[in-house]
Amino acid sequence: MPDMAPMYDEATWSGYGVRQRLLDESRRGHERLAPVVDGSRMSYIAGCNQPTKSDVSDWKRLNESAGYAVTLDGDGTVPHVLGFLSDGSQRVPTYFVDCEHGALPNNSDVIAGALQLLAGAPCTLPEQPPKPRRAPAAAVLEEARSAREQREDEHLRKLSRSLSVRGRGGRDTKVSSEEIQAEELIVRSFLATEPVPDGGGIGPPAGRPSLKDRPRGKKGVKITIRLVQAGIEEISESKPKVDAISVGHYVGVAPQNAELALDRAISQFVPGGGTGSKLLITALHRRGAISGLLGQNIQLIDPRDSSRVIVLAGMGQPGSFRQAELTVLARELVWMLGRSGSQHLKTVLIGSGAGNLLAADAVRAWLRGIRRALYDAAAAKDPSLKVITFTDISPMNFLLIHRALVDARKAFANDPDALEIDYSDPSKEVIARAEKAARAEARKKGVREMRRSLESAAPDSIEPIRLTIRLQGDIFEFAALTEDASVPQRVTQINPQLVDEVNDQLPESDDFTVQLNRGNLIGRLLLPYDLREAIVRPGVPLVITVDATTARIHWEMISLKQLSEASDFDPDLFLGTACRLTRQLRTGFAPLPEPPVLSGRPLRVLVIADPAGDAPLPGAQEEGQFVAEIFEEFKRSVEASSRARLPSVEVVRLLGPGEATRVAVLDQLINHRFDVLHYCGHCVFNSADPPQSGWLFNRNPQHVLTAHELSRIDRVPRFVFSNACESGVTPDRASARNALLAPSFAEAFFARGVSNFLCTAWPVDDASALAFARRFYRGLLGLLRPGHPPESAHEAMAAARKEIATAPGRAGLQTWGAYQHYGDPNFRIVAPGSPPTSGKAKGQRTRPPGKTRGSGRRDRPSLGS
Repeated sequence: MPDMAPMYDEATWSGYGVRQRLLDESRRGHERLAPVVDGSRMSYIAGCNQPTKSDVSDWKRLNESAGYAVTLDGDGTVPHVLGFLSDGSQRVPTYFVDCEHGALPNNSDVIAGALQLLAGAPCTLPEQPPKPRRAPAAAVLEEARSAREQREDEHLRKLSRSLSVRGRGGRDTKVSSEEIQAEELIVRSFLATEPVPDGGGIGPPAGRPSLKDRPRGKKGVKITIRLVQAGIEEISESKPKVDAISVGHYVGVAPQNAELALDRAISQFVPGGGTGSKLLITALHRRGAISGLLGQNIQLIDPRDSSRVIVLAGMGQPGSFRQAELTVLARELVWMLGRSGSQHLKTVLIGSGAGNLLAADAVRAWLRGIRRALYDAAAAKDPSLKVITFTDISPMNFLLIHRALVDARKAFANDPDALEIDYSDPSKEVIARAEKAARAEARKKGVREMRRSLESAAPDSIEPIRLTIRLQGDIFEFAALTEDASVPQRVTQINPQLVDEVNDQLPESDDFTVQLNRGNLIGRLLLPYDLREAIVRPGVPLVITVDATTARIHWEMISLKQLSEASDFDPDLFLGTACRLTRQLRTGFAPLPEPPVLSGRPLRVLVIADPAGDAPLPGAQEEGQFVAEIFEEFKRSVEASSRARLPSVEVVRLLGPGEATRVAVLDQLINHRFDVLHYCGHCVFNSADPPQSGWLFNRNPQHVLTAHELSRIDRVPRFVFSNACESGVTPDRASARNALLAPSFAEAFFARGVSNFLCTAWPVDDASALAFARRFYRGLLGLLRPGHPPESAHEAMAAARKEIATAPGRAGLQTWGAYQHYGDPNFRIVAPGSPPTSGKAKGQRTRPPGKTRGSGRRDRPSLGS
């Protein structure tokens, strides 16, 4: 469409603030996409007969519908003139479906045609656009749709103004009806839905006749709903028999509450199952077999009855689960179970847990999803689910769900053709017992007796608080999930450059008061007050999920208060020490929890130190030697213990440029299996291609070992400690660091299978680096003192940060916040409950201050990267 050239001209968008640089970049992207790579291997299924903007008729009226030409040759979003694909003079095989853009993936004709094409079978979809069912012209239809969109836009603006006023009110954490309406209005097109009379429902897929258009007297879909007060793990006789059980599962969150209760119940029937790490669902979660992504369901055979399935329904990322997401979950769950032949589902009211949706909102979302699933099944003449039994062990929740179901039954009675709900009220005696028990439950909750104490929990059973952070333009989005509540999404609009300015001052500071006040400033700028209150709990680790952009912020150094005068370092005032902060990357490679490393075979450790011969680091060699000695001490302690059930330990040292060559390192990693890899030396960061960054083995930047080389390793180490910094950057020049180094390194290693990665965000002092490594490894291995149990990663990290921050001198103060752990906070080398080692500390040497990590001593010439 050569006439579209003005689209790429900044003058066309005067007044909108669109930069020419971005328009040029967009054009280059479009030009790259234009060629058809291989037309013989491509097919195109196009939506059609939808009023679609296809050209510009008036370049001065781009913000009005009248400024565009409209055609029915399109799917409502993509006109055919831009959608058709041509390989030279021949058009790629094209098929047509009378359907709008957003509804194409859910259209049964599209799905059937796609399966035929994938199987190499003849496609039964028409190769010419079917005759439009609509009598009005495209322009008339477009005018009606534009009017509807305009009404929705105005409604959304009113909701936004209401939410803006409410947002200035302070600390209210409840989700208002306006927020729910706004969210559903925004996501409606992505769920391929149409407006319905009640203003919030999910109607039939676009492109099919509505249920309301069916001949009079033809019934709609029907579902029988029951409600019991019991645990999800309890199974009683019923007709039809319960042949499916479901619970929700968040991405990366270990089973808790109902899911954990079910896990404990079924694991007793699994050989070798029982408690702790032997729980079936928990073990699957730790091995990464349960994705938890929204709409993705994992089915297990119930060990108690092989004719029954257990479904772990994906809820997506913690903190992002609202009514729209619950509707999707219910739709996919109910359709899948019906299609596979199940008739009776028993489930908790997923989405209504503490801090999530109100029971009434959750019931409405469930029913909209059920209606959509049953309608899809009826349209395809597929089998469908007949009965759904909701269950909740709490009498208070039981009553709330009952009232919500009664209200929903009344609401849906006004539209019987859409969904007929057969719900029978529990007996008066059952309601009376529940009301009495609910009053007792409320009294207990008032004194917090319902909450499990942390002191009685096993160290590795503490589920961390999870905080998800996203940056969109100048808006930071936060959502949190705690053990007993979900904090809905919070947003903070602030200039990211201002945050960067404050953030960049932290690595340079060796003064506690300055760190505390700057850390408090970032925390006040970014974190809403109620979110700060929710994520800070004594003894509970905090996991933040970040991307490469938000990972640049030194979250470990965000403080919880400020000081007006100088004081000694207080570890209880920072997220990195008080909250034992661990990071995870929002990528496809972010790790899930795993069992301890030691599992009946030798623990193998590879230590690499000071590999660059033309840029020696004496401090690095000393650190490598010391780390190796710690693991040798652990080996002697294990061998000396008469009760030891732990396997032996093997340590391989590659110290100095003579031993630590690239060939020697790769030879060890490829031909042998290691659990732990410790590297101390130089690294180089390639800002143009971050995955090409790596460990430096020579002054020549080409002599680098990157994460790409790890792709040739069958079994990469599960834990990598990269105690390295950019060459040429020293602690006194921390401001010259590249803030992308740590997250880019972590992402590259995760992509190659490393599940836990520990690194530094800026150059660190040699003495502090050695002290950190010593305290960290000795904690992980249980070598601190006789009888001291081995620690998890979050415990060892927090303790090591505290130790170097409180050491004499100021070097540790400038170092402690640099250490970042990406991975599982509960990572362990030694399982809890293993026989204690001697804990005798040997060889705890320290070096005099003055030597620095990065390029050796401060007076050593810079290498440059």
